[in-house]
Amino acid sequence: MKKYNFVNNADSVELNIFSEIGEDFFGNGLSFKEFAEELKQYDDRALTINIDSCGGSVFDGVAMANAIKQRKNKTTCNIYSICASIATHIACACDEVNCFENSIYMIHLASCGIFGNKEEMRKQIEILDKIDNILAEAYVNKTGIAKEDILKAMTEETWLTAQEAKDMGFVDN
Repeated sequence: MKKYNFVNNADSVELNIFSEIGEDFFGNGLSFKEFAEELKQYDDRALTINIDSCGGSVFDGVAMANAIKQRKNKTTCNIYSICASIATHIACACDEVNCFENSIYMIHLASCGIFGNKEEMRKQIEILDKIDNILAEAYVNKTGIAKEDILKAMTEETWLTAQEAKDMGFVDN
């Protein structure tokens, strides 16, 4: 079952992301491949992305954010209830981010599941450090907050009210 949809309006397009970013084990969620194929069709119009997502795949989310940044027309994000984890990276890629006063915004360090020996685990830590730095840079670019402060907030798994997210610069309105 598809848990997102593009809504084609006369002069604009809406994308509703009310699910996981990236496909889950059962093929549900929003994968970058599907997203990219559909997004190309609407590059000539303004796009509004409505998000209510706890996050998901960092790689799908980063790719989606990069595709959003390449758009020629304005992209607006509306946060309905929750914008967490990699969903925040998609929001940061938009030209404007709006949320309701009772919305929640959460940032944290990247996580993964791993099975292997100690060398494989050390390598995974290096990879996670790289991912954290990539995500932190996007937050710095959106908010203007110093990278060390962003990384501290990510380490603490920071949950923000709409007002706190606005005060920090994650949300515009």
